[in-house]
Amino acid sequence: TNSSWGAVGTAVATALIVNGAPASAATNAVIIFPTVIKDTDSAYNASTGEYTAPKTGYYQVSARLDALVVGGNVLQVYVNGSVYMTIGNAYVTNYPIDGSVLVYVVAGQNIDIRCSASSSGAGVDSHFTAAYIGSG
Repeated sequence: TNSSWGAVGTAVATALIVNGAPASAATNAVIIFPTVIKDTDSAYNASTGEYTAPKTGYYQVSARLDALVVGGNVLQVYVNGSVYMTIGNAYVTNYPIDGSVLVYVVAGQNIDIRCSASSSGAGVDSHFTAAYIGSG
């Protein structure tokens, strides 16, 4: 893991950093990142892959799927089971996809990451981060 990631949570009041090789990235299924680097509010469920927002407001959400993806696959942020926004596109096969977006959620809503087509061989550089920016 990247040792500098641990310092991120000290500068942000609410932060999530998870990474590692997901067990799978099935079509439209929540991607579960196995390694918790920082979770200041214990809001990430490592069994479901969902992050439950501890505060109402804006979160900077980013994700990367370092996997054998098919061309045309998209990486998406979901809020409470619905697509919030597409954050990355894989235009060619076997190319990682990543992106970020500012998300507004109410405390208690779930944020997760999914991809539109099944991917395999996800690498350890895959990650999902969420940082609380403020209420607005």
